[in-house]
Amino acid sequence: MTTAPWDIYADQLTHLGYGYPLWIPDPAPGAPSVEIGDVGWINEGEFLPLFNAFRGENEAQPRGAGPVDHVPLLLRDCTIVGPRDKISQPVLCSRSIQKVDVSGEISATASYSASANVSCAVNFHFECTAEAGALLVLGPTGRTQDILSKQRIMNYMDAHFDRWPELANDRLGLGLK
Repeated sequence: MTTAPWDIYADQLTHLGYGYPLWIPDPAPGAPSVEIGDVGWINEGEFLPLFNAFRGENEAQPRGAGPVDHVPLLLRDCTIVGPRDKISQPVLCSRSIQKVDVSGEISATASYSASANVSCAVNFHFECTAEAGALLVLGPTGRTQDILSKQRIMNYMDAHFDRWPELANDRLGLGLK
């Protein structure tokens, strides 16, 4: 078993069925957000887009260029649902994590000037019953946008995948396997 935290995190939470758990789910500050159609790789728990399959040759790509002879996947040919709420639980845990205790406190102060301060704190206490475990605390809910046209995606990958390593490794020097 690997000891990299992003690998442990993904290994421990994948069974929940919400896709591949990312250690770093948000893009770096200043980087564009991940869009439906982005094709990329995962580096140390972070998804990094290589190109967007829906964009044509005259449209901007995340790394400045698409694959040689890029043929875009036509958005109009795909059934897409969302964005929509997908994960409503505030805490998701691996099998080895048990919630032991939840406690909270509320405090309020008021002054003669008619102003008031109210604060609230919630504390969760967890216990890991194995050598590894992971948990995710969400707020707000987890959202998703999904392409339901799975066979269309598989056909597109079969037809065009052989050009993607050339973009990643020869043109961009990423050394992906």
